[in-house]
Amino acid sequence: ATLGRPEFGDLVRIVSGRLPFERFLTLLASIVSELCEREVELSEQLERLAALQTVTSTLVSAGGVQESIDVGLRTAIELLGADAGTLRLLDPRGKTLLPRAAFGLSAAYLEKAGPLPANNALDREILAGSVVAVSDFNEAEGRVHQPHAVRDENLTGMLSVALVFQGEALGVLRIYTRSRRDFTSEDQDLFRSIARQIAAAVANARLLEREARSVAVREQVRLAGRVQKRMLPSELPEIPPFSFGAVCVSSYDVGGDFYDVFDHKGRAAFMVGDV
Repeated sequence: ATLGRPEFGDLVRIVSGRLPFERFLTLLASIVSELCEREVELSEQLERLAALQTVTSTLVSAGGVQESIDVGLRTAIELLGADAGTLRLLDPRGKTLLPRAAFGLSAAYLEKAGPLPANNALDREILAGSVVAVSDFNEAEGRVHQPHAVRDENLTGMLSVALVFQGEALGVLRIYTRSRRDFTSEDQDLFRSIARQIAAAVANARLLEREARSVAVREQVRLAGRVQKRMLPSELPEIPPFSFGAVCVSSYDVGGDFYDVFDHKGRAAFMVGDV
């Protein structure tokens, strides 16, 4: 391999038998080595594609935001061979990372970790777009928010990435190992791809939930409108020498207008109200 790739002239000399045997073996080894490297690279790419297909299929079957989060986190831990993990989502103001799912971690650790300020040094870097890999916390001073909790939980390595959908950061996905782990660039690329899939699933689940809530609200408003209309008199009395007629047309299902006409001791009384 140190002699470089074979040229066309070398191949001609190999075929014609005019190339020394040592040179022939060197060139043959180079060709075989290159083919093996390509085979390994292709195999790794196929494994990554299969992993992403697994993530996609499992997330598609999830039924809501929380189930998408749980399924996504478990899948990320399994595919990358980690021991534990957490998934946090930003609160509506984008100030705090709230824990939404955790696996492989004790209740004591989760209580100590709790909500995290989104502007802490580590997560600020992650939310800005970086994948943060830590092989060993003992060699990464300042890379962890709760060092005592991490030590008590026997966590050693970490891989963290932001959940981003259409340019908007939704939260942070984090996995842990309990032994030293040098995360490769391939690991980090796969992890980022998984995070994108989870972010898309969470965003879509949120939209579906909002739509469901919107449908429910519309139905409630429609029913409220029917109740309001029943409060209006179906017909107005004749109180000589007067006759009355009225109509109420609401701009929306629910209005707020009310009217009535009634006989009060032989006199015609009427009222109009606007709530």
